[in-house]
Amino acid sequence: MKNALSPLRGTERISSVDTMRGFALFGILLVNMLIFQYGLFGEYEYIETSQGLEKFSASFINIFGTGSFVTLFSFLFGFGVMILRDRSREKKRRFWTVYLRRLLLLLAFGLLHGTYIWEGDILTSYALCGFCLFLFLWCKPKVWLTIALVIIGLMSAFSFIPAEEGSEDTLATSPSYLAQEKEVYSTGSYSEVVHFRNNSMPFEDTSDGEMIAFGIFGVLASLPMFFLGAYVAAKRWLHEPARYVSLYKKMWWISLLIGFPLKIVPQFIQNDSLEGLSSSLGAPLVAIFYISSIALLSYSNRWKKLSNALARAGKLSLTNYLSQSIVFTFLFYGYGFGLFSKVGVTGGIVFTIVFFTIQLFLSKLWLQFFVIGPLEWVWRLWTYLKIPSIRRKKTKRPTQISAGL
Repeated sequence: MKNALSPLRGTERISSVDTMRGFALFGILLVNMLIFQYGLFGEYEYIETSQGLEKFSASFINIFGTGSFVTLFSFLFGFGVMILRDRSREKKRRFWTVYLRRLLLLLAFGLLHGTYIWEGDILTSYALCGFCLFLFLWCKPKVWLTIALVIIGLMSAFSFIPAEEGSEDTLATSPSYLAQEKEVYSTGSYSEVVHFRNNSMPFEDTSDGEMIAFGIFGVLASLPMFFLGAYVAAKRWLHEPARYVSLYKKMWWISLLIGFPLKIVPQFIQNDSLEGLSSSLGAPLVAIFYISSIALLSYSNRWKKLSNALARAGKLSLTNYLSQSIVFTFLFYGYGFGLFSKVGVTGGIVFTIVFFTIQLFLSKLWLQFFVIGPLEWVWRLWTYLKIPSIRRKKTKRPTQISAGL
């Protein structure tokens, strides 16, 4: 069919977006390394008691990583939605059926990942954010920008609302849960880990309503960057980067001078309001710093090799993301090598660099023979309801794989 909707080909992809996606994969692994080692809630207890180099390493991750890479991925998801919508219009095909199928598969991946592999899943949250974004796609881009700024503003304002007396322990993690978590993850079998993950309650004296509110807050933390990503795609700021260099520079300086101080100060001054502001405003601003930095560096040949390597990993983002969970849960949990809580934050940073370097190499190797990754193949099959090609066509002369693939 002439107007059949199909995936983007190599020449149609925006290289800087794939580079951002690869960089986000590295950052998410860096942050997740704390959860792999100490559990979803145990990481806070370890960081609070850490000293010396371990304390410095934890602060480094909190400043440069925590909250910022997950929102960077949110931005890229929103950006991708608009690419899909625009191509649907060009082909005169129904966008909403393709988009909803895409979200349903993402939700399925997320639920399976969170249930059977690792509790730190972000795909389920992204699918829910995607459904929220879908409700506003008929609006003008300035409405998306307004929604994003309002959510960020409200969440920042909530940071300054003093907690009622006695309410600070509403979501206090149960000490017995933390002890059991460490025991099960360190020595438990796979079935024991899965049972604990899906049946244990981490919080003391917490109602179902409070847990639902906690989940909604988690979705809201990512939602603004979905709208910002859609807005940037609609404005074509990354489609035609040469026209917006001055804008990138302004974004770079604003995010640098405001975002990083908001992330740094809570590392030295313990204050609930500052921590809340760091999460609600500092994290997305640092993500914007990364976006503008990569957009500006895309003009430099000095960074071309690194940019291409990150872009290749970004093209296999779903496969690489889920493989990180599989490898490191096996490495740290009792049914694997049982290194849970034994490596440390600094060692975790080393693990991150080594493993992601391996992923960069494997991504390059894979793309020499195949066009897309195995999970990306499933993703496209379900999205477009047609069998996508996966093997790279042989050419007479070997060609270098560009970041635009």
